[in-house]
Parts: sequence; structure tokens; C-alpha cells
Amino acid sequence: MAIKDYPSAQIPAQTGNSGKYLTTNGSVPSWGSVSLNLTLLNSGNTTVGTSTSKTWTGLDGYDNYYIRFSNLSANSIQDEFSARFNGSSSSNYTRVKVEAGSGSTLYWSNPFTTEAGGDIVFARNGSATDSSYGYLNLQAGKSTGLKPIQFLGGGPGNSTYGTMTYWGIGTCNVTTAISSFSVICSSGASFDAGNVYIYGA
Repeated sequence: MAIKDYPSAQIPAQTGNSGKYLTTNGSVPSWGSVSLNLTLLNSGNTTVGTSTSKTWTGLDGYDNYYIRFSNLSANSIQDEFSARFNGSSSSNYTRVKVEAGSGSTLYWSNPFTTEAGGDIVFARNGSATDSSYGYLNLQAGKSTGLKPIQFLGGGPGNSTYGTMTYWGIGTCNVTTAISSFSVICSSGASFDAGNVYIYGA
């Protein structure tokens, strides 16, 4: 086995580059910075409007996406809110999720059931005046393979089940890098309030 001795001139200067990593463009080595800073990608365009869904585009270029849902409301009762990436269909998702309610009747879904081909449902409103909140994280956003998802959300459910909480993990199987995100009223109702904040890192 031969060990090749590379001259130090091929290694970038180390002065002032503490904490960085060595990378290359295929011909020239350089130092890269590790950054976990979140960038708000839809600044000035966070409202969901009054349609059955809202889509944000031009989101490409990030490995991680952190999405916060705030004060979401629909103009119907018992409407679930769901999420999709890249205009995909529900068949592109697999999830394991738990639903729990805290009303007069305890509600608890089977946490060990894997659901293939279903939207990522993260919240439900109990009436047309209720508001729901939640978070969603997608990783490996630049990849063309499976992308892990984690989600947590909740809102008023109904008079029987009370506040509904959703949490779970899953995968997004779209064969392109992430470039758009949609939030959807699952029953076909329309949003009447709320904001979505999409961050990239």
C-alpha cells in the first residue's frame, strides 16, 4: 500500500478557520462553515389566506425545514389540517402517529399502527372559531430519496374529546429535492385565519 505525501500548499491556511470543515469543489480544497441558523423563507407571506390550501414555492437549497403553524382556523367544524411537500400526493407519505383527546371521553389512537399513503395531519379544529397550532420538521431536504419527518400539533377537537393532540414520525418519499410546501384543509373547507412560518437551515 502506497501512502502519498501531499504538499502543505494544497491544504488551505488554518489561521482564522477554527471550527470549520474541509471541503472541495472537485479540484480545489477549501474550508466550509457549519451553520444551523434558521432562515425565514416566506417572510412577508406567512398568512394562509381563505382558500382550501396554500402553497409556498422557491424553498429549495436547504437540508432541514422547520415549519411552525400558528392560529390556523377553518370555516367549518372538525376540519383536519395536513401538510405536503413539492405538490405530492398522499401516497408519498408513510407515518406512525398518535392522536389523543382530553375531553369527557378519553381518546387515544393506536400508536403502533403504520399508515402508508396518508397526509401528514398535525391538527384539528373543533369549531369555525377555534385555532390550532403545530410544528413540523423535515430532514434531508436536498436528497432525492426518503426524507424523515417529525410533527406535533393540536387544537380544540369537539365537546366529547376536548383538545386534540397529534404527534408522530414518518417519511416523505418525493424523488426531488424540496422546493415547495403546502398546508391543506383536509375536508375541503377553507381557511379563514392563520399563519405558517417556513424556516430553512
